[in-house]
Amino acid sequence: MRRVVAIAVLLLAPGVVVADRAEDLGLEFVDVPAARQSSYPGLLGEIYARTYQPQRWGDKTTAAHEETHGTNSAIRNKHGTSDSCNAMYVGGNRGILIQEPRVSLNTVARYLPPAMRGSSYDLYFRQSLRDWQYNTLYLCDEWSAYVNCTAVGAESGRVGYSDALQMAEFTVYVIAAACAVDGHKPDYDARQMRAAIAWMCEMRVMPLLAKPGAEAGAAHWRKFQTRRDCQALREFCRGWFGTAWCRSVFHF
Repeated sequence: MRRVVAIAVLLLAPGVVVADRAEDLGLEFVDVPAARQSSYPGLLGEIYARTYQPQRWGDKTTAAHEETHGTNSAIRNKHGTSDSCNAMYVGGNRGILIQEPRVSLNTVARYLPPAMRGSSYDLYFRQSLRDWQYNTLYLCDEWSAYVNCTAVGAESGRVGYSDALQMAEFTVYVIAAACAVDGHKPDYDARQMRAAIAWMCEMRVMPLLAKPGAEAGAAHWRKFQTRRDCQALREFCRGWFGTAWCRSVFHF
């Protein structure tokens, strides 16, 4: 079953949207029912109850990250294929599906300022080219895994230093992917992609960056907010998500 969050979008021109809240962008969720019971509480329990073949990991945040990939795969395989779409499990028995735009990772990389190419850049943009060159939204799969493991850390009382940093890095990677799609795929219907990124940032990423332990991630995000070489991406965000929304959520 699919659910749509209030569709109230004002289109000014192709690819330009005004919105005050992420939910105004018409995000469509899919229901993700549990496949089994889990003894874990909170978000980690949700994830374990929905993945294919859950394994045991050394700590809860690693488990949340790795098993999110399994849950995302289960959503993908139920509603599409890894070539046609990608998925994110976002908690609350809900997932988000986004159609692949088929923009290359090399193209996305050209939109990333060097200062935003964090510790994960080499692995995900260079070493992974053979497997994921034209499955650009595998970045969303990784993003959601880092968001979920950061959230599980927050539920336990403190966010992990590296988890929050990777979450912030991938937030910028996904924004760069959206910018690449906007610039190179004029026929791609980006409404679900735009709404998904906005919702994830507003409802999950930005609140988590304010949690204890997330200082490294918050510092990385401040670079995106203030550096001159990120100005083009910030202007893209204002055009894509709306100036008022960016001021309220992204604080620029």
